Amino acid sequence: MAFNDKTIAPPDGGAIVLPGEEPKALASMGRRFPALDLLRVVAIIAVISCHSLPGEMQERLWKDLPMVAFISTLFILSGALLLPVSETLGVFFRKRLKRVFIPLAIWSVVYAAVYYFQGERTLLETVKSFRDILFRSNFPPGWFCYAIGGIYLFAPVISPWLRQAGRRQIEIYLFVWLISLNIPYFGIKTDISAGFFAMFYNCMGYCVAGVYLVHYAIPRPPSWKIWLPALLIVTVYPLYTRLHNGWQGYAEAYYVTPNCAEAALGIPLFILFWKLFGGWKQLASPALPTSGQSAASMRSKLSAMFDAILRELSLDSFGVYLIHWLFIFHILYPYFPGWHPSWATYLLTLAVCFPAAALLRRLPLIGPYLM
Repeated sequence: MAFNDKTIAPPDGGAIVLPGEEPKALASMGRRFPALDLLRVVAIIAVISCHSLPGEMQERLWKDLPMVAFISTLFILSGALLLPVSETLGVFFRKRLKRVFIPLAIWSVVYAAVYYFQGERTLLETVKSFRDILFRSNFPPGWFCYAIGGIYLFAPVISPWLRQAGRRQIEIYLFVWLISLNIPYFGIKTDISAGFFAMFYNCMGYCVAGVYLVHYAIPRPPSWKIWLPALLIVTVYPLYTRLHNGWQGYAEAYYVTPNCAEAALGIPLFILFWKLFGGWKQLASPALPTSGQSAASMRSKLSAMFDAILRELSLDSFGVYLIHWLFIFHILYPYFPGWHPSWATYLLTLAVCFPAAALLRRLPLIGPYLM
C-alpha cells in the first residue's frame, strides 16, 4: 500500500485506505502475510477432514461444517491477494493462469489414467472426460481449479471498477450478491462442475468481499444495520434446510459451491484470522527494512522461523489438496485393506500428503508446474 511521507499510526479503528487512495492487491506489495498463510493451511486441513473422517447423512452436517466454513475463506483470501489487478494483462495471465491451468491439465491426466487402470472408467469415458475439460472436472478436487481459473479470467475485468468505486458502491454490490445466493432455494439449480464461467458468478462475490474486508470493513467497521440482516437472510433458511432435511435434501435444494451458508460463516472467519494474527496491522505499517534495525525492534528468531515454516506449508497446501483424494481413495483404500474413514486415516493423510507435496514441488523442471 502506498503511503505519504508522514508516519501513519493504525489505531484500533484506523483507516487503511486514505482519502484519494485506491485499494491495492496484497500480492503486489512484495510482502508475505502470515495470517493469510495460516488461513490457507487451516482451510486445506479442514477440507481433508471432510474427505477422511467418518459420518453419514445427519452426522455429516457437523462433520462437514469446518470445510463449509473454510472453503469460502479461500476465495475471500484470493480476492484480497489479487484484486484489483495492477499488472498488464499479459503479465497477469502469464503469471496466474499457468499456476492453475497447467496443474489442472497434468492432474487431469494422472487421475484419468488411475480411473482407467483401476477399471472405474472405460477408454471411451476417459476420452470424453478430456473432450469436456473446459466445462467440468474429471476428478473431484479439480472443481477448485475451475473456480480459481474463473476468478483469474474475470479479475482484470472487475479491477478497474474496484479501483474507482467507493466503499458504498462495493457495499451495494455485496448486498445484492448475498441476497442472490438464495435464488437456488426457489427452484433454480446450478452445478459445481459447470466450468470456469459458472464459477465467475459463484465465486467472484467472495473475491470482492476480500477487497472490501481488508481495505474498508476491518479498518473502518461496517454498518451492522445493513450487514446483520443480510447475513441472517443468507444463513437462517439454508441452515434450517440443512438441519431439517439432512445432507441429501440440502444438496438437492442448493447444489452449488460456494453457497450462502458458506458466505455467512466464511466472512467472520476471515475477519478473525486477519485481526487475530495481525494482518491488518502489518498492512497499515510500512514494510520492515531487512537490515539496520536493532534486535529489540526485530521480530524474534523463533517468530521468523515459525513464519518461514508457515510459508512453506502454505506453498505446499495446493498440492496437498490436489493429491489427497488420490492417496485416500485410489491408494490407501484399494491397496491397504482395513483402512476406512477415521481419525487415523485423517492424520495419516496429512502426514503423507504434506511431505509428498513438498517433494513434488521441488522436482527439477516439472515441480513448479505440478502445483
